[in-house]
Amino acid sequence: MRPRMIPAAAAVALLLAAQTAQAESAPKPASQDWIPAAIELPADLDVTVDRAIGSSTRIFRFTTHEDGASLIARWTDALETAGFQIEEPNPDLDVEQIEFSGPGIGNAKISIQPSAKDGMTAVLFDASLDE
Repeated sequence: MRPRMIPAAAAVALLLAAQTAQAESAPKPASQDWIPAAIELPADLDVTVDRAIGSSTRIFRFTTHEDGASLIARWTDALETAGFQIEEPNPDLDVEQIEFSGPGIGNAKISIQPSAKDGMTAVLFDASLDE
């Protein structure tokens, strides 16, 4: 009876290891349907936070190799062209960010944050959606 248990235990261990490996390599969310279509996300984004709090609050953070100032400039132009209301940046803040509102979004902020990885840009989207 004992010799049969070893192969069964090994099979269970292999199955668990395979499931764990599959979960770790599962694709990360690339589509955020609440983000305005005018915003093109970087192809190399690495999602670090993707949260929905209740039905209207969204927090989305990722890192990319793209330059933060370039992203902010490109997204500001794209949002303005798409008809979103852009708030004037506070000149006293030394932060690269966009605050905006528009169709489906009560208010939102995109900010460039410090990244723990050298050569990476961390981007945080924080939004309150219209219900």
